[in-house]
Amino acid sequence: MEIKILIADDEKGIRDSLQMILNEEGFATTVVSDGLLALEEIKKNEYQLVISDIKMPGLDGIELLEKCAKNFSRNIFYCNDSLCIS
Repeated sequence: MEIKILIADDEKGIRDSLQMILNEEGFATTVVSDGLLALEEIKKNEYQLVISDIKMPGLDGIELLEKCAKNFSRNIFYCNDSLCIS
């Protein structure tokens, strides 16, 4: 089974670095630049892990986590800047 990881961060350098490292380890990754785009992506696709920044424009990482916990039961979250696991 391919493990799909969604990376949500408003800093391009962090997104690109995480994607490069995870792809080299054999994970399938998708990157988005904010929480609203992450939420749309989660609605369309199934991810086994979501890595999210906390401070982002629009929908921040905590709000994203809360919305996903309320509406989806299939994601595991890690929010950088502070650990948020659901």
